[in-house]
Amino acid sequence: MKPEKIITALNDIDGQFIREAHETAAAPRKTPRRFAVLVAAVIALMAMTVTAFASEQISGWFQQYFSRQSDTSLTPGQVEFIEENEQVIAETKTENDWTVELKSTITDGKTGYVIFGITAPEEYTLGDIADSPDESRIIPGNDGMKAEGRELFTASVPLISKDQNYTWSLTYGFKEDGDGKANTIDYVFQLDIMKLYNDKDILLDDPFGAEFYFCFDKFVRSYRDTEYEQELLSTKYKGQTDYMLEPEEIEHLYQFEVLTDGLWEFAVSFADTQTKTLELISEPIYTEALASVKIETDTLFTDRKNEIRDVKVTSFKLTALGATITCDFEGDVASAFFEYQNLYGYEDRYIFVVMKDGTQIPLHSNQSDNLIAESPIVLSEVDYVLLSDGTKLMAP
Repeated sequence: MKPEKIITALNDIDGQFIREAHETAAAPRKTPRRFAVLVAAVIALMAMTVTAFASEQISGWFQQYFSRQSDTSLTPGQVEFIEENEQVIAETKTENDWTVELKSTITDGKTGYVIFGITAPEEYTLGDIADSPDESRIIPGNDGMKAEGRELFTASVPLISKDQNYTWSLTYGFKEDGDGKANTIDYVFQLDIMKLYNDKDILLDDPFGAEFYFCFDKFVRSYRDTEYEQELLSTKYKGQTDYMLEPEEIEHLYQFEVLTDGLWEFAVSFADTQTKTLELISEPIYTEALASVKIETDTLFTDRKNEIRDVKVTSFKLTALGATITCDFEGDVASAFFEYQNLYGYEDRYIFVVMKDGTQIPLHSNQSDNLIAESPIVLSEVDYVLLSDGTKLMAP
């Protein structure tokens, strides 16, 4: 409900209530029961208005997010996908003046996003790692190298299963929430179900039909001890450009300061988890990729090297938020990356979904066989996928 609509809503209250409330108020020795009903109705409507107004602000979150990701305006079809699939939750929990809000979720049945808003006391500044020379940032205390206590992420299904050939991958980053306040920020959690073995299908039915649990049990400031780092560089590693820190040095270099303890727990159920896919390959093809090639050694372990190879691809499935590549690795090839930038000095490789109107949506590797779209893909509007070696996979 928009703020201006509260007047219209109040007009729907029975006029008899208003007249009787006025008459009752004129008699000081009587209990104004009807007036209390009116006041309760007004308070309820105001509460509904505040909640609805907050939800309206949150509901545009994914439109802004994907528009910033792709640095372009979304098409009507993309906006329609977001509006149909975004689930606004707006559930908040506060402890020790730290508030965590489960804002919104969206999924295409294979990739899901969960948005949390963090509000710290006003004396704190929440920011990304790029904003600070010592890589200072505020993160959940049960995540990272020195994580303790409750698991940050669990689910009603196992997080990994060899029998059903899947593993869950959870990544997250920080995004400005746009309110102009230094003590607030959004956490964007990206949740993907991926294959353990590339040449087999995932056997878990309706993966995003599971319930997922997020638990923040503290917030800490993570930072790099720059004074200690300079001490090492001016003494033990002086003049060296290729060196490896000892484990105890790494532990000393990266510090964690606990800012607050608490327990902020949330259960997440995605609204619509039906996966719609578009298969672009009817027969296997060969295309260039950066392959991880096995090298036999005299030890029990197999070493590997990277080189450009032609790799056999048997399936390329698009979903609204990404794609999955299935390969038949032949000979000494163990895995392959089809998209990457700034990787070991190799020439950058890109993959684009080309739409019927000519616009291009980049796909980025999350894992060798898993690709994430910069913005939603409207499957009915896909013309073809352009691979890095120029191969076109035409939409059927």
